[in-house]
Amino acid sequence: MSVSPAKIIRYAVYTRQSVDKGDEFSSCEVQFQTCQDFASETDGPNLHWIGRRFDDLGCSGATLDRPAMRKLRKVIDLGGIHRLHAVALDRLTRSMRDAIFLLGELEKAGVELRLVHQAELTSGPHNRFLRHILAAFAEFEREMINTRTAESRAYRKKHGRRLAGPPPFGYDADPVTKQLVPKSRPAAACAISRALPKLGSRMLTSSAMMATTISSSISVNPARLDGAAG
Repeated sequence: MSVSPAKIIRYAVYTRQSVDKGDEFSSCEVQFQTCQDFASETDGPNLHWIGRRFDDLGCSGATLDRPAMRKLRKVIDLGGIHRLHAVALDRLTRSMRDAIFLLGELEKAGVELRLVHQAELTSGPHNRFLRHILAAFAEFEREMINTRTAESRAYRKKHGRRLAGPPPFGYDADPVTKQLVPKSRPAAACAISRALPKLGSRMLTSSAMMATTISSSISVNPARLDGAAG
């Protein structure tokens, strides 16, 4: 009597990091390794990763319109996976409405959701209810972060403090206070001259003179330019 082979379970891992900090080892990489370790520890040899990454780096959880999420949902719609791994529900979405919609898509496609930090939340009506509560908290947290950020920006703007972004031309950012520090006028003039195309000695000389004038004028009132940086 022959024994039927065990069913192969294909799974995917989804990761998301809200802000792309440019680090060599991103949060998405940490999340991916965490999910892989979780899968290897809790499941048998019949579990197989599909070999395709779904990482949304620098993407908000306020919407499902993200590059990797769109690709993942396409794979789910085509029946490409049996299981989806993520470290937590808020990595999939921070919207209550989108969470209900996405969980419905997974259930309709027969895809099991495994959350590393909420491993006890499997299928069933009670766990579905708890997942909806988690989604509501994730949305609440996102809105609170947005509110605190807006209040901080308003305070800094009101007091003439620099908001964010790279320093404008002719300035450096103080490594401690992050406020703008004017560069020396010769250094600013040289920077402009190096950036201009070589259009002849007369044009270059004229441009250098203009650069000196510009760098002189922008160093007169750094607070004004500082407020415009945000």
